Amino acid sequence: MSLASLTSALTTIFSDIAPPGKTAAQQAAAIAAAFYEHYSDDICPVGTIKAWHKTFGEADSGTTTGTSANKLIEAGQNFETTVESGMIVINTTDDTESYVVSVDSDTQLTLADDIMVNGEDYVIYKTPVLPETWVECNGKTINDADSPYNGEKTPNLNGDSTGDDSPGLSRKEKMFLRGCATGDGETSGTGQDQATAKNNLTMGNQSANHSHSVTGGSHQHEYAAGQSLSGGCVAFGCDSDTKTNIVRNDGGHTHTCGNNNANHTHTLSSVDTETRPPVMYVVWIIKIK
Repeated sequence: MSLASLTSALTTIFSDIAPPGKTAAQQAAAIAAAFYEHYSDDICPVGTIKAWHKTFGEADSGTTTGTSANKLIEAGQNFETTVESGMIVINTTDDTESYVVSVDSDTQLTLADDIMVNGEDYVIYKTPVLPETWVECNGKTINDADSPYNGEKTPNLNGDSTGDDSPGLSRKEKMFLRGCATGDGETSGTGQDQATAKNNLTMGNQSANHSHSVTGGSHQHEYAAGQSLSGGCVAFGCDSDTKTNIVRNDGGHTHTCGNNNANHTHTLSSVDTETRPPVMYVVWIIKIK
């Protein structure tokens, strides 16, 4: 609820019980301002970015059977039982969305936007539409004269194809949040593309017993005199007394390297020691009182 909406609601409540010297509107404005100062703004300061489970809990779904401006119509439905005003509506046929303004009947809803025509599929979620003090981070311009960010564009953290490019990127991208601090060269709201840091790395469990099979193409082997070859023969026609080494061409085949009980590690060069997804920098905060 916005400050204006809260003030209006409280004005109605205090219309008959305003204290002497104050009008209902004055009393309501004072209480509303105090509430926002000590609760709303303290919990979520202006500029806060939060996660939102937008499509949590399916209330209803179906396929429309009629067309009318800003209406969702389906014969045989029971909207008066399953749907409430404010619920989010997704047109899954063309991936557009709106929210329920009113439940007109069991078979008809009024929507905030004209997104449905006959024969289109939809899902209605129990999650209510965002209050007017919040917007999605989709890279679109804020148009609210009461907001200090009026005219600014929200960072496109959701990769919305209709918004501006994501922070620090030349494309629309779903982004992670990464902390930053004064003096570290980064500023809240700036972005960084996916990145890796390379370095030499020793890998392997010291107690991991295993062997390796290495398959290669045709290549040569050098055999010592008297060394057994395939078929039970030895170098130089089974003459074990021959002292000269030979080189024999062998076809493609596989070598098994290492004993299954050989404990060892592997040293790999130019390995990614960090894989960083696309991020936008923020300052993480914690409420302490």
